[in-house]
Amino acid sequence: FDHVTYQIFIDDPTKKGTGVLPLQNYEFDNWDWDWEVFATGWSSAIYTSQGASKDRIGTQIGSPEVFVEDGWVKIIIKGDWLGNPSSFEGWTIYVTSWDYDGIENKFRPLQQEPKAYIMGGGNPTDPLIMDDLWLEIKSNQD
Repeated sequence: FDHVTYQIFIDDPTKKGTGVLPLQNYEFDNWDWDWEVFATGWSSAIYTSQGASKDRIGTQIGSPEVFVEDGWVKIIIKGDWLGNPSSFEGWTIYVTSWDYDGIENKFRPLQQEPKAYIMGGGNPTDPLIMDDLWLEIKSNQD
């Protein structure tokens, strides 16, 4: 997955994070995240929401292990980065993907007409989200 990026936003409901998805032109009104895993085919990092903004990723606290096995991208996140929670009940995880320019170290831009190294079909201010997945962790009683 050389040009795909995965942004994995993790929310612990007992903490207050931010609703801004850094560098992706999107902000949630009623949800916040506490950690972001940013993974590409070349590198990976996990950040806290501290210091994150529309134009800036948060504070890096580690580098998750990322590997591809049998067509699956696997990302290992250490429990101590998340405070070693005794349970993940009530947590939510939001995963997005986009195309990444590893040479320029930035997301590929978006505009109406595609060009070499530019995604088409939208406006420069539209969310830079190609695919997304929302996960809610519930108790066994639900």
